[in-house]
Amino acid sequence: MGVDTIMIQAEMADDALLEVAPAAGDTTTVFDSLVSPDEWSEYMAPMSASRWWRPSSCVTRRNAARWWSAFCHWVEHMDLPGPRWKKGKDGKDFGSLAAANPMSAIVSELKASFISSKPVAILSGPCGSAVLGVQPEQAGILNRAAFGHGIENATAQKHWFQLSPEEVFYLCHALNCIRVDSQDNKQMTQVELWDYFTSGWELFPEMYKAYSHLRLKNWVVRSGLQYGADFVAYRHHPALVHSEFAVVVVPEGAEFGNRCGRLEVWSDLLCALRASGSVAKTLLVLTISSSSKCELSSPDCLQQLVVHERKITRWIPQQCREQRCEPRRDEVNREDLIIKKESVVFNHWGVILGFTVLSSLLVYRLKFRQWS
Repeated sequence: MGVDTIMIQAEMADDALLEVAPAAGDTTTVFDSLVSPDEWSEYMAPMSASRWWRPSSCVTRRNAARWWSAFCHWVEHMDLPGPRWKKGKDGKDFGSLAAANPMSAIVSELKASFISSKPVAILSGPCGSAVLGVQPEQAGILNRAAFGHGIENATAQKHWFQLSPEEVFYLCHALNCIRVDSQDNKQMTQVELWDYFTSGWELFPEMYKAYSHLRLKNWVVRSGLQYGADFVAYRHHPALVHSEFAVVVVPEGAEFGNRCGRLEVWSDLLCALRASGSVAKTLLVLTISSSSKCELSSPDCLQQLVVHERKITRWIPQQCREQRCEPRRDEVNREDLIIKKESVVFNHWGVILGFTVLSSLLVYRLKFRQWS
């Protein structure tokens, strides 16, 4: 995923930086269809992640920040940071396990399994979430694909999952593998479902566009409210790896109305950057704009919406200054050549000096013999 990078310089007083240990606050419930039960058991229990700031994980700042001065520097197509894989009881991370089971193959398996049976998701409440009932063998695939959250009071005949509005519409519209019914058990079309979500939630068009954009690139997307963001993005299943990005969706354009303007104030941007950094995540801003004038009242507008990815990181002057002070490889080689040349010159003059001394001694001895 090629992204632009904004590097923000923050001048603070006397190294007044908030250092945070990596936090493992990813809550998940997973079945053992991907790895062995022993490997799953370590991550089955939900972790305490109700608060994004944990005093035990933070180092108190020694001095308060006096003032901020920030500027932006754009770099295109930067390499993504390495993932922080979780480890099993044997001390090995799950990177090799994720490579052997790519998310694209798991989603394809889910689509093939669901298309034949078309499980039904029933809308529940005005918030737009839905409850999906699947067979036991389909529950394992749904867990591996990281869609929804399992409901614990599931029966042996059927397993139930609670889906977010983005997940419901993605499974119905993008994958076309489930059926959605209203609360009075009437089947809803994709247009009716779009109207239902947009009428109850004004932000749904841009949020779903951002969600589907990352999901189509095989990122696992979950809610990021507990991290001060709209979403968090995982490279693979949350049981195998920590989330890498805290995603903030920023709409741009007249069709979005007064919803535009997020992160336009520097204080908002710096707060989002600080919040994401405190939980060991990179801030990823997804700007949603339209290539032409479109109406958000229909799901056809999704083809006209364009997503721009921008990765925002802090630029720390102390680190950059230390890196720049390190001699480059060509400079080191040049210094080595100069030292070698000086040693060669020194050895040359040493030979000449030694030859001169020996010659003087030989002449002196010859003259001494003549005198004697």
